[in-house]
Amino acid sequence: MSILIVDDSADDRLLLQSILSTAGYEDIIAVDSAASAFKCLGLDGGKQSGARVDLILMDILMPHTSGIEACRQIKAVDRFRDTPIIMVTVKTGPVDLQLAFAAGAMDYVAKPVNKIELLTRVRSVL
Repeated sequence: MSILIVDDSADDRLLLQSILSTAGYEDIIAVDSAASAFKCLGLDGGKQSGARVDLILMDILMPHTSGIEACRQIKAVDRFRDTPIIMVTVKTGPVDLQLAFAAGAMDYVAKPVNKIELLTRVRSVL
């Protein structure tokens, strides 16, 4: 199982990686922006086919391209239409969550991240 973490906070990326690797998930890719995620997935116009991922964990609040817009762009590509995206965010208001779900997110985890909640939601979508 390959998991892509997209978060502009180095501390949050490390925390998610640590929780996931401790739980036995070994194939984890962590990037710091939507642009880096697009490049990793082969959506940046380059000639690479991109990494195959089974799950994307994405922050909503990121500079340049928000997690909601990144989710929308990823879900618009046929080969990622069924790839689950879980938003990991401090923005848990109804409007923010409605926008995230409308963009294609499957679920969300509130920050600060609760380890048990994160792993339960990850297992549920995988």
